[in-house]
Amino acid sequence: MKAKFIGIASMLALLAACDQDKYELDNLVPEEYNKILYIKEYGTPEITLYNADEKSTYSFSVNLGGKDFMAQPAACDIRTLTQAEVDQKYSIPEGTNYKVLTKGYSIDNLHLDFATEEFYKQVTVSMTPKVIEDEINTAPNSTWVLPICLHSESDLVNAAKNEIFMKINVVSPSVGFNSAVERIVQYENGTPRVNSVEFGIDAENQWGLTCTFAVDETYAAAMYPTYKLLPAECYEFSENIQLRKGEKIADLFITFTGEKLEWGDYVLPIRMSSDPVASSPEKNMHVLVIHHGSNWEVTGKYEERRYNSGGKFKHLLDGDPKTFWASHWDGPNARDLPPVLVIDTKEEHSFGKIGFMHIDNDGQKDKHNYQLEFYVSSDSRTWWNFDHEKFWEGKENGDVDWTEYGWKTDTNWENQANWVPVGKVTEMKSLHHPEYEYFDLDSSVKGRYFIIKVTYSGTRDMVEFAEIDLQTVD
Repeated sequence: MKAKFIGIASMLALLAACDQDKYELDNLVPEEYNKILYIKEYGTPEITLYNADEKSTYSFSVNLGGKDFMAQPAACDIRTLTQAEVDQKYSIPEGTNYKVLTKGYSIDNLHLDFATEEFYKQVTVSMTPKVIEDEINTAPNSTWVLPICLHSESDLVNAAKNEIFMKINVVSPSVGFNSAVERIVQYENGTPRVNSVEFGIDAENQWGLTCTFAVDETYAAAMYPTYKLLPAECYEFSENIQLRKGEKIADLFITFTGEKLEWGDYVLPIRMSSDPVASSPEKNMHVLVIHHGSNWEVTGKYEERRYNSGGKFKHLLDGDPKTFWASHWDGPNARDLPPVLVIDTKEEHSFGKIGFMHIDNDGQKDKHNYQLEFYVSSDSRTWWNFDHEKFWEGKENGDVDWTEYGWKTDTNWENQANWVPVGKVTEMKSLHHPEYEYFDLDSSVKGRYFIIKVTYSGTRDMVEFAEIDLQTVD
């Protein structure tokens, strides 16, 4: 006998007549419809498998319904549709290249017998993600499916609820740091400082993970050749941290404990690994860049405090990406002369690279098209020595007498014969905050003062930076 099916609309209408008495139902519903088989979870579920799992299961139930479904036994079979059936029924009508899985799965019950008073049976599909992934990779542009069909040679099957058209996808969950680089400027000898670095998993954590952390000296030498590796006695962190099942985010705490650390530029690259979920190659490294030069000072020509909460020169080296420096944009002469920044490193250095971090403002990102010139000098005799703190005292929220600056008459900043050029910027990419954009410098020139002159301030008529990373090579 061929499998029997019934249209869902008419059948439901009959079965929904719960206000009719038993005699009426007996006469309206044919005997063959006393029991109807169907898949409770019918439809097109999207199944995501993780290749970190050895096995994965998906369960569904086959239910028995009808007028007197518990009074009689029933039987049915489970099978998968063939590629030809899927092409005819789905691929061609939908214009989608469906591929039927042929390996990496098994179904525990292909034949189901319902005894009297039984109204459902559980069916479990066991899948091996790595095997399935290998088959998917043979046609990665196709949509891979596991189409399961219910049929019976003896009993009626609901034609609208007889299939699970499972769309299968295998992904690689990964663990990684949520930030790549962190810059530390202030490092006080003998004073412990704790930095927290967030890490986590990009999927639901159903495993429970052991994350391992270690310093990668090889990476430090290759990627930061001008930096010294931070000595082991200057820091502490846990080598293993548990990311318990259900947890997606945790923190790695790094305590800086060094005493009498010499001035200079240091780097601490921390690489993470995890079991059983692999760490992401793009996010498994967090680099702490330590500029132990807290005695460096920034001064210059133009800082804006009145309309920007902050805006000070000192924010350029404070190690906090949330603070920033901004040039003047308001008042007489504010846009007439180019801003100048001077970093006093307190002693002579050769400089290999300089990095700029823009403020956290995506709306202005395309306007950070500054042009810059870089100079080095050890002579400050003719430099404009202006007490910015005294000038701004009590004026941040009040009127400013812009003529106090003497911008029109003082030209010493623009006529320094003792400035030695070491590089320039003609175009900035304006990388996303808090990334640094780096530029190479002529490291053959040595000097105490590093000068940044903004020759073109972009389309905003002002300049803003969150941080500057000036790297020495000596």
